[in-house]
Amino acid sequence: MEQIVARQGGTVKLPSSVRRDLSVIEDHALDLLRKCCDLGSTAIVTNSSTNWIPFTAKHYLPRLIPVLESIPCVSARPQLPDNLSAQAATCMASSWKTVKFQEMACAYNTDFDCIVSIGDGFAERTAVMELRDIFPKCTCKAVRFITQPNIYVLRDEIRQTLANLDEIADEEPLSFGVTKVKRCSQ
Repeated sequence: MEQIVARQGGTVKLPSSVRRDLSVIEDHALDLLRKCCDLGSTAIVTNSSTNWIPFTAKHYLPRLIPVLESIPCVSARPQLPDNLSAQAATCMASSWKTVKFQEMACAYNTDFDCIVSIGDGFAERTAVMELRDIFPKCTCKAVRFITQPNIYVLRDEIRQTLANLDEIADEEPLSFGVTKVKRCSQ
């Protein structure tokens, strides 16, 4: 994405309909981030570079920038040797999040009642579930979004997560089953 933007002179020209859709996503994402911060310690862990988060916010979701500046945003990706194949890096990516989640949880130096991970991959779910070994009295939960959703599905995922976050973040195990986000029409 950064390369595409750089080739376009550093600006992103999006159709007005996409800008409107992104504005709605931005509203919900802003509410979700604020709610996460209100409920407790919040951090963003990415397998991408740390530059990806502010870059994306600047070009697509600029109203998130002030909130993101107050949340630790870290990359789980270690410095990799140049000779490492892409396939090997992909296989290792899942363990990067686990290691980073463990480092960050231990750095808080507190007993957690509940840890919630929100993400679109299995790496986040695996990482948060492995925290149970470190914090055996802690309830660990994962909200898994669909990988590469369309903008309407993403909007609904964020909206539903926000609507249910108090219950999700409750230290008691959830009593309801897995629900799928319905694909909504435009």
